[in-house]
Amino acid sequence: MGPIALFDKSFVQSLSVDESVWFDHLFLSIICPIFYVETLADLGKSFGEGKNPDKGVSIISDKVPEMHSNPCMHHKELCLSNLFKHPVPMSGQIPLAGGYPVKVDGHSGIVFKQTPEAKAFSRWQDQQFYELERDFARQWRESVSQFNLKGTAQRLKEVGLDSTGCRSLDEVAKLSKSFIDARGSDFRKISLLCSFQGFGRKEREGVLAKWRRSGCQPLRTYAPYAAWVLEVDLFFYYSLQASLISTERPSNRVDIAYLYYLPFAHVFVSSDKLHRNCAQALWKNGSFVWGVDLKAELKTINDHFSSMSIEERERGVMSIQNGPPDLTGSLVVSLWDKWVPLWRQFNESRRPSPKDNSNLVKQFNCIANAPPLCGREASEVMREYASMTLQRVVSAKKGSWWQLPKDVVRGNRGGV
Repeated sequence: MGPIALFDKSFVQSLSVDESVWFDHLFLSIICPIFYVETLADLGKSFGEGKNPDKGVSIISDKVPEMHSNPCMHHKELCLSNLFKHPVPMSGQIPLAGGYPVKVDGHSGIVFKQTPEAKAFSRWQDQQFYELERDFARQWRESVSQFNLKGTAQRLKEVGLDSTGCRSLDEVAKLSKSFIDARGSDFRKISLLCSFQGFGRKEREGVLAKWRRSGCQPLRTYAPYAAWVLEVDLFFYYSLQASLISTERPSNRVDIAYLYYLPFAHVFVSSDKLHRNCAQALWKNGSFVWGVDLKAELKTINDHFSSMSIEERERGVMSIQNGPPDLTGSLVVSLWDKWVPLWRQFNESRRPSPKDNSNLVKQFNCIANAPPLCGREASEVMREYASMTLQRVVSAKKGSWWQLPKDVVRGNRGGV
């Protein structure tokens, strides 16, 4: 699998279905909760005469990565968990929820069943929406329109946080970081974070009590991910205060939330100027990719492979090769070189045969259908396990491409 990519709705909307297949094949994608909510919220949009919002959501759902994607836990859950001293990985791992331990023939593993988000996207492809989802879409769009960005920025100034002297987003990023890393006032930092994230009084009191029992450590040391979330929040409100981000677009508050998930990604792909400007100022450990540029390259890659024979296509995209075509000046190749530097060695490895694929499917199904362990045995497996299995529903054919080998699909109906 390729670099871990966080993407937004603007990028997915811009792709053709064939281009989305290659994005799925070449990147391990983070399905961000904000993307899920934004997509669902389109049901509440007012479209022109003859335009169906259900169809619009269905078109987006058709392009969501299926083969190589994982839904990330919500940032508020991760932030609160981190504040209670549970570790959150920030080095290119996607935090998942809902796994349970199993053991089959001496093989131990963790199984993640298909997520509610993935099931929803499958329904949305067929324009099947629950009334609850339609109500949520309407309420969410109404709540976004009521964000008072100007008032929040002003309140920041009232508590002594002033960024009006900043002249660029880079300066705002430095100011936000310096606030987090300044010695002392960590009680204030945690209280501010709880306020920004909407944690209740009991949650705030519990967090502060846990922090005190742990020795009142600096926030960045005590809860690194929570510190990042506060840094993003401060960056956003400081930028509003300095008139570097508009207070007239309430949706900016939603757009900025994608940045909470940057510590889990190598690459952030977006066609939104706010994302580009903010990510480049705040995120120095990853690669921001302009969505328009990546879309153009995915089209080139699709054209490159389109000359394949029908027989080769029927083996499935997963059987084509273990990396991007090594094209001169390729953006995707440069990202693989940076984040998966040994990919050319992987590409020379033996491709799986149809028999190998069939055996893998049987093995995965056996593990996925095993009953969950409990008690001491479950604890032992959770501490040390040999595999992790993620169950998902994948379209056998998407656009012009077989994603799975045709013969495996034919021989395992209902099991892929």
